[in-house]
Parts: sequence; C-alpha cells; structure tokens
Amino acid sequence: MLKLMKLELKRNRIKGYFIAVQIITAAMLGFTYLFALMPQIDQSQRDIELLMSYGVFTRLLCVISLLCFTVLSAVMFNRFVVEEYTGKKAILLFSYPVDRSMILWAKVFTVFLFTVAAMTSSGLITFSIFFITEATFHFMKDTLTLNVLLQTFGFVLTYAVIAASFATVSLWFGYWKKSFSATLVANIILVSFLGNLLVMGIPNAMVSMGVAAFSIIISFIFVRNLHSKIMKLEV
Repeated sequence: MLKLMKLELKRNRIKGYFIAVQIITAAMLGFTYLFALMPQIDQSQRDIELLMSYGVFTRLLCVISLLCFTVLSAVMFNRFVVEEYTGKKAILLFSYPVDRSMILWAKVFTVFLFTVAAMTSSGLITFSIFFITEATFHFMKDTLTLNVLLQTFGFVLTYAVIAASFATVSLWFGYWKKSFSATLVANIILVSFLGNLLVMGIPNAMVSMGVAAFSIIISFIFVRNLHSKIMKLEV
C-alpha cells in the first residue's frame, strides 16, 4: 500500500498542491492577525469581543482553514480518482498487474492523508507564529497556557480530519457525474453547510467532535460505495 501511495505522489506531480498549501498558510496567517486586531480597531460591537477568547478565536480560524482545505482536497480527489477512472486512463489503469481495490484505496488514502497532514502543518505553523508574537505584543485578553496550546492542536487535527472526510463525499458526486464541475459544486454545497454548522457550534467543542465522528463514518460509506462501482467497471 505504501509503495502504491508513493507512486501516486510521483505520478500526479504534487508540487502545485504544496504551493497551494503555502498560499493558504500565508492567507491564514493574515486572517489570524486581522481577527486579533479587530477588537482593538472596532470596540463598538460586543460580538467582536468574543475573538479575544482563545477558544472562539482558534476555532473560528480552524473553520476558515477547513473551508480552504476541503476545496483543495476535492480538487486533488478529482485529479487522483475521477480523471483516472474516466476514458482511456481507466484502460491504462486496469492494465496494471495490481489489484483494482488496492489501487483505489491507495489513491483515497494518499489524498486523505495529504489533506490531514497539510492542514495540520499549516495550522501549527500559523498558530505557532502567532503565539510567539502574542507573547510580546499581547493581542488577546486570555492568558496563553499549556492547556490552550493543547486545545489548539486538538482543534487543528479535528478540523483537518473533517476537511478530508467531507472531500471524499464530493468525490463520490464527481465520479457519479464524471465531471470536475460536479465535484466542485458538491464540495461548495457541503462546505457551505459544514461551515455554518461548525460556526454555530463554535462555543461547544462537542459539536466539532460529533461532526468529526460523523464525517469519518459518512466518508467511509461513500468510499465503499465508490469502491463497489469501480470494481464492477469493464474496460
């Protein structure tokens, strides 16, 4: 499986995706300082004061990062799976002396793990830079503690899993229609729903954990269904 995953990374030239991750990270760093400064710029609205709490502040940024990486993951799934199992590429793919099931799962795991690793790394870099500067400039009212650091890492990892999981659902729709547009439209709809749900549940960490558990289950169901469809293909 690991050899197949390494082969997928070589075949699909992921340099462009690394550049996309760097761009997202830079943008998220900008959003981080923007949100940190908003309560000091505009003190007229009480809701803005919520951003002075690390719990709300870090989770809101994680939601924005999730939206970005869910779209990136959907684009990768389209490239790694939808395009590969369409037309002449499918004929070439099925000519490999490797079990079809192993190839599909290698593709899914490659994109899934890349998304989780990329979003986690991006989040840790962003928050690490912010926390280092926060120790000097004190943007927040809350005190930066070890518990805050551990909670932030937990949020980043949880939202990374959610992003990768829901991207697999948009993959199913993209394969069903054999279209990148379908993958992207399905992803935008899912992201809109998911973003609203997570934003409303920001004060409650259990909502995030519940969504993460649900996303893993639903993604497994959709991938199993996709697996069944591909195993029945004849070329």
